[in-house]
Formats: sequence, C-alpha cells, structure tokens
Amino acid sequence: MKFDYWMQWGTGLSDAQFAAAWLALGIVAGTARKAPASQGYLGLIERHPDAASADTLLEIARHAVGDALSAAREHALSVTWRFPEPTDTVDADGRLPLVRIDPAAWAQAWVNVAGIMGVQPRLRIVNTPPGEPHLPWLRLLGEARPAAAAVSMAWSAPNPILVLNWPLRLGAVSADGEAAIAAALGKWPSERLARHVNIDRDNANCDVLVHSGTMATLLAALLALPFRCKANLVLIASASDAGTESIDAQLQAVAQHTSASGIVLWTLEADPAASGAALNTFVEEFSHDKPLDQALHAAAQHQPVGTASTWLTDAIAAVRMRSLADTLVARVQALPAGTAIDVEKLSPHWVKQVTRFTARTGARATTMRAGYTDADTVQFDTSQLHFGGEREGASELATLGAAVADARTTEDTDTRRAARFLQQQSFVRRRSRFSTAAGGFVAGKPALVRVRIGPAEEKWQSTPSEFPANALPPGHQQWRLTVWLIEPGQLPEPLHKSIILPVDGPSSECEFRFTPKATGPFDGRITVLHRGRVLQTAALRGGVVAVDAPQDPGAAPVLLDLVPVRHRLGDLEGRRQFDLAFVTNHTEAGEPRGVALSADHAWIADVSKSLAVTADINTALSRVAKSVTDYADGLAGEKGRALFVDLAKKGAWLDLYLVRQQIDRPTNRPDVARQEYIQIVSTRTDATVPFEFIYDHEVPDDDAAVCAHWRDALTQGSCPQQCSGGDARRVCPLGFWGLRKVIERHQVTPELAAPGREFFLQSEPGRDSADLPLGGTALFASSKRVPGAAQDTVTTTLKEKLGAAPVTATTWGDWATMVAQAKPHFLLALPHTDGTGANVTLEIGGTTIGTIQVKKAHVHPANEPARPLVALLGCDTAGTANEYAEHVAVFRDRGAAVVIGTIATVFGEHAARVGVLLAQELLPNGAAPQRLGEAMRALKQRALLEGLLMPLCVVAYGDADWRLVR
Repeated sequence: MKFDYWMQWGTGLSDAQFAAAWLALGIVAGTARKAPASQGYLGLIERHPDAASADTLLEIARHAVGDALSAAREHALSVTWRFPEPTDTVDADGRLPLVRIDPAAWAQAWVNVAGIMGVQPRLRIVNTPPGEPHLPWLRLLGEARPAAAAVSMAWSAPNPILVLNWPLRLGAVSADGEAAIAAALGKWPSERLARHVNIDRDNANCDVLVHSGTMATLLAALLALPFRCKANLVLIASASDAGTESIDAQLQAVAQHTSASGIVLWTLEADPAASGAALNTFVEEFSHDKPLDQALHAAAQHQPVGTASTWLTDAIAAVRMRSLADTLVARVQALPAGTAIDVEKLSPHWVKQVTRFTARTGARATTMRAGYTDADTVQFDTSQLHFGGEREGASELATLGAAVADARTTEDTDTRRAARFLQQQSFVRRRSRFSTAAGGFVAGKPALVRVRIGPAEEKWQSTPSEFPANALPPGHQQWRLTVWLIEPGQLPEPLHKSIILPVDGPSSECEFRFTPKATGPFDGRITVLHRGRVLQTAALRGGVVAVDAPQDPGAAPVLLDLVPVRHRLGDLEGRRQFDLAFVTNHTEAGEPRGVALSADHAWIADVSKSLAVTADINTALSRVAKSVTDYADGLAGEKGRALFVDLAKKGAWLDLYLVRQQIDRPTNRPDVARQEYIQIVSTRTDATVPFEFIYDHEVPDDDAAVCAHWRDALTQGSCPQQCSGGDARRVCPLGFWGLRKVIERHQVTPELAAPGREFFLQSEPGRDSADLPLGGTALFASSKRVPGAAQDTVTTTLKEKLGAAPVTATTWGDWATMVAQAKPHFLLALPHTDGTGANVTLEIGGTTIGTIQVKKAHVHPANEPARPLVALLGCDTAGTANEYAEHVAVFRDRGAAVVIGTIATVFGEHAARVGVLLAQELLPNGAAPQRLGEAMRALKQRALLEGLLMPLCVVAYGDADWRLVR
C-alpha cells in the first residue's frame, strides 16, 4: 500500500508533525506549475543534490508550500491536494522530488508558512489511489495544525442534478434518518433555515438525504422505493462500511440512484442526537456564507461524527449563500411576466419595487408593499445582504425561497422564455464518416439521430409547434428529461437517453446510434418524459434505402408534430412520480401500436389484437345495464361471479397482448408492470384500450369462485397477508389494474386537429394550483329517459354533500345560463347519447345538442380561473368500441379540468346509482383532501363492496394529481 510507504518515511515524527508533513506533501504534489530545471528550488537540488543543507531544503519546502498557498488564494482558497507518489525523481511535470526533503522539513514548512500567511485552504483531493483504504490517511488531513478549512474528494458524479433550494429540504428513507432530521430541526438555526420533506410520490426530491446506517442499507432502501429519490447531497451517518474495498462501486450506485452531486460518510455509531447536532452545525456554518465543503468540514470538526469522508463535485463544493442568493433572484426574474409574488416580509434594504411601463397593459403598473405584487416590478440588490448572523441574509433568502415557491401565475400569463422546439438531426455513415441523411437512412449502415429542445435554427429540423417550456417549473435553472426513440421495424430495442433543459436557450443534446435493419419505411417515435409522464410525443418518419440506391429527398427523416400532452403542467418539481406511461397511436400505414415507457425500459405492445378484446369487454358490461336485477347482488351473486370471471379472462388477453409478451423478455424487468402509477396517452379514439381491465393474476376457470377474502382486499387496498392472489379456482378483484392502480388518462380527437397536424393531443388547461375546488353549488342535468325518482337520489346526495341543493338544467340553454350564474365546480349529467363519430349528440331534458356544439359557456364562466370537474354518466360517454370519446375531448377542450365518463353503456337507474356514488366519493366532506387518481380507484373498490358492478367502467380523463377540496 502506498500509504504504508509514507508511514515508514515519517517514522521519526510525532502524530502532529506527521499530519502537518502529510498535508504539505499533498498540496505541493498537487501544484500544477512546471518550472525550468535550471530555475527555482528544483534547480538548486539538481545543481547541488548532495550538498544541499538542511536549512536549504527547509527553505525549498517553504517556497513550495508558499507557492501552493498563493495558488489557493488565487482560486478562492481552493487548492488541489494530490496523493503523493513515493518516488525520488522529478516527474514529467517537473514537480518537486518530495522525498529528497526531510519529513521534518515538510512539517515545519507547513507550520511556518500557513501560520505566517494566515491561509486556511479548502483541500480538494484529486487522486484517491484505487484499492487504498482512505480512512487512515484522510483522517490526518483533518488533524493537521494549522488546520485546513475543508477536506473533500474532487468527484465526478455519474448523474448529477444540482438544484439546491433554500431553506434546505431535508429528507430520509429510514426511521433513523428521520430521527436525525428531527433532532436537527429542533435546534436553531435549522428550525428556521431548513425544513423536513417526506420522500414519497408527492415529493421525491430533497437537498440533503439523511441516512443512518451503511451504504448497503441505504442502497437497499432506495431500490425498494417504487420511484426514484433525488437529492443534491447524501449524508450517511454511522457508515460502518465507509472503509470497505467496494466503496467506489457503492458510491457510484448511490449517486446513480439519487442524482447526487455529493456524498458524505460519518463513521460514528448510530446516534440521532449527535447526527442531528452535526447536521444543524452544517446548516449554521453554511448560513454564514461559507462554501458548502467548508460548512460540512466545520460540522465534522465541531461535532462528534467520527471520521468524515466527503465526495463532492466542483459545482456543489463551491456553492455558498451568495451564489444561492443569485440563483433565487434569477428564479424570480425567470418567472413569466405577470406572476404575483409576496415580498411584503422581505427587508427593503435589499428589495425594492418600482413603477414600470408594461407592454402587456399599455399602462404604468404601480406596486405597493402589501401582499402579492408583480414579480416583474421587484428589484434586488444582493450586495446588501450580510451573513454574519443566521437572522440576517440567510433568513432573508429563506423568506424569498418560500415566496418563489408560492408565486402565483394565471392562465393568460405571458412567458418571457424564447420559443423552443423538439428538434432532430439525422446522419448516416458512408465512407467512414457521418453525413446528413438527406436521402434517408441506409440499410446495414450506422445511423445517428441527435435530439434536443431549442430555439429554431436552420441546422436543426424542428417540430411545427413549440415545446411546452412554460410547462416546466418556473424559475428553476434546469431539468433532466428522458427521451426515448422507438422503431420496432428497424431498431432491435427501444433506445433512451436524457437531456438537460435550462431555463433559457437550447438543451443539451442526446445521440441515438443504431443500424437500420432493412430497406423500407422508418416509422419511429420520439417521446419526451419527465418523472415518468409524457410531455410530448412526435413521429420521426423517413425511409431506409439500399446502399447503392440513388438519393431520395422524400426519404429524409422528419419530425411530425403530435402536439404536447400538456401545455402547462404547473410546477413539475411538485408533481408525483409515475412508474409507467403507455402511448397508443397508429403508424403511417394505419396500424395500431402501443408503446410502454418506464424510467429505464420500454416495449412495443400489440394494440391491434387487443381492440377485439376491448369490444368484447364493452359488450359484456353493457349487458349489465340492460339486466339490472340480474346483477343486483354484485360479486355475491352468481351473475356477478360469472361476469367477473369472464372479465378476468378477457383482461388476461389484454395482459398478454399489451404487457406479458414483452415484459417477460430477458432484457426487461417484470416488476415494472407491477408498479402502481400509470399514465395512458391515446392518440386515436379508435385505439382506446381499457387498460383498467388488464388482469395480471392467474387466469381463472369458468367455475372459479370470487376469492373469499375479496372484501378485505378491497377495504384495505391490498390482499390480506394469508392470501396470495387469484389462481385458477379464485378470481381476485385486485388482479384488475383499475382496482389496484392509479391511472391517469389523456385522450385525443381527430375533429379538433389543427391544420398540418396528424393528431391533436388533449392538453391540460392552465392552472395555478394543485387544488381542484368542488365545493359550492353543483349543476345537475339528466336525460328524460332516467326515471324521476332515480334523478332525485342524485340531487339529494349532492345537497347532503354540499349543503345546498344543486341547480338543475332541463335544456342546454338553461345549462349555459346556470353555469354563468351559479359558477358551479361540479357538473354532473346523466345524458342520453346518439350518433357516431362527428355526428354524436347529447340529450338532456328532451333537448339535444351536437357534442361539437358544446361551448365554453357550457363549462365555466368567462374570466373564471377555477376549472370544473364534469361527469358524463350515460350511454357509452367515453367510448371504447363505439367511438364516443369525442364527448370527453370536447369538454376538456372547452375548459374542464377533469372529465369523467364511462367505457360501456349505462342506462336509467344504473346511471343514477353511479352518480350517487361519484358524488359521495369525490365531493370533500372536510377530511384531508385526496388526489383524483386515488379517489377514482377508491370509488371502484367501494362500488364492488356495495354490490355495484357498473362503476368498473367509469374512467377519468385529466391530471391524477388534482387534490379534491371544497
């Protein structure tokens, strides 16, 4: 071991002397200056190698240390420390032959020079020897006197995403980690300058991930999460495996799973109080505008944490409060024009408001220091911030950070970001070099497709519509997006990469390399995702030609725009992670296709075969509506049991076609399909597949019984411990995806297609809140075919839940008038539908309207920011086999936040019973708000428990993250 050599070299030194000599050796070894051999101290040694006196050698050592510390001053006191090589010859860079100078001289040189200069350098270690235990020699660097200000390993993280927030977000994935955070937040200043965040689907991001235990237990905890946790810094207390030989691999694995820019290991045995005290000291030191590496080092020096080992990227090591101040101000300045921000609590000595002429209003906008104001009229002078005390600059920035997080935008807010587009460049390799694929790809020849998001440039081929940059979190500096390229006819496997999108300007580029299989069409798809949800999907179409074929400009790859799934997503950083996204679409030849995408895996699903099964499911469910009394006992009756077995068999076909044939392949992970949160984007109404009816347990026999534990399973949301799920003799309700998973749906309609676009993806309406208010007065309407008594059950339930009777519309004219007057947030209709395709109609109270004639006035009043939830419970109002999805698409286009429909016929009394259950489950009653996705799942589970089968076919189109509130 190399360190053993140096230990023997310094045998005559005391522990304190050896620590000083060791520190001096490394900073001199890390000095990258090369001097001519005839000059300086190197020249002295070369001219008089044997005659150099002890005083001369000490002077040489002092000069060498002084040069290194002078370099540190030039680099903000950051100095490279290199593990010294045990050699006595001048290396290729002309560095000082270290061992030619007595160990005591190095120790003395450090004490003299560092003391006289008064310099405390921040050491950045650049060459940890592989396989060399690092704890013995690293400990010495912290023990040397005069002390270094910081000691950390310069680290190249595998997947860093540095977006540090203030106040610091502290999170944990273990109970001991939570205990350490609680201990820290119980102290000043962490109680003001840090906050605890739960690591779950609602928020999987934190600034510091705190864990107590080994790196191995942390990795196990991270892998057990059904989503990916991201952290800027990972702090592992009681890291007993810190000195193991596998540490490098473990560091890489932790960083890969967290996108961390730094990892800190403390070796003290588990003690939440001690870890919390050290964490609080770190927050305190950092709040005084010390670089992050220095704040971490101070915490380890002042608190009993054992030996501290720190791996940091250059970017995070240098972060300090002043740089965070600049970042926070930049976030405010990056907010779209018209954004309101609360600056009332900020000190006027560095925050001022101005009167400014605005092009948006054509008038002068005057702001006042009261409550929210236009962010465009706020000016900051961060040079006036002081960080001598925690109540000064750090507290001011904590207030600003909270204000930015709570900034309010409106639907018509103008964005100041330049237009950016999903773009591609395609190349083919000919004669050992890549050239533009102007004549298409070439069969058997390497191809390259570059993808980015950026402003229009001649060399980049762009989609016709702008990429929804305003859908990304306002004010953040950058976001990592996942990009998939899929072409089953030409690529052996789907390919995925990632890009980094900054607030302004082009993203980074990603490259897809492949070799097309054969001549013919190239019908690919590029899909961009954030946290497992589709932002945009576009076709990449061209041709693949033979090697000797003439140039065919018509074969050149071109991106065809399919429009963003959402134009505005609010704050993506606050959105839950999803596990799997399905995109169903058609190829250029009209063949239905489905693409399944997860964070690391993708596959092509056979949609064409599943469409016939879809029609059978629709027929089976519609029979229930026509024979209400036969199914009155639900799953407890024979008819209900037989229907459930029949649906399970049909759902097993869907599982085979859409999931099983692909997910069981060796290169994929079966556990992906078992995840809980699913997004579905359908780009054609005639390829709408009821994923809710996928059944992934063992296929039941015709005479199989409903599992004896089915009530417990539906009540708890999971199978009881003694139950292993469905088998040949038992059909299990939780084998169906719609009863077990949270499913978010988005739909399209060709009738709403814009010129030049193949399809129009239904996008989210504008929103400035995660809450969907459903309180107040509801609006109710019904077809004249629904018995009056059944209608009364719905209106009575609405009155009980909301405290006021709903307004009831008997004509579509009344409907629009009542929307304007009552401004309802919950619109519930039991309509009768007729017609097909573009001729589909809706009837209430005996009056009929063409679905395409529904106006915005039928959905929400003009200038009303809150968007309603619309429920249409009638004859196949969402459509699977009968192409009635136009209802959903039109009401979404007219401004509904969510549209709930059915995928099978619901008649008369059944429609009313479903309406009652919908009102009971979705309308808040003062309890903690629940998300739309979970509410829809709970509705179906409750329906089965109450003997109702038809709610199985109820589906919601819209954001599953909406929080249902009064």
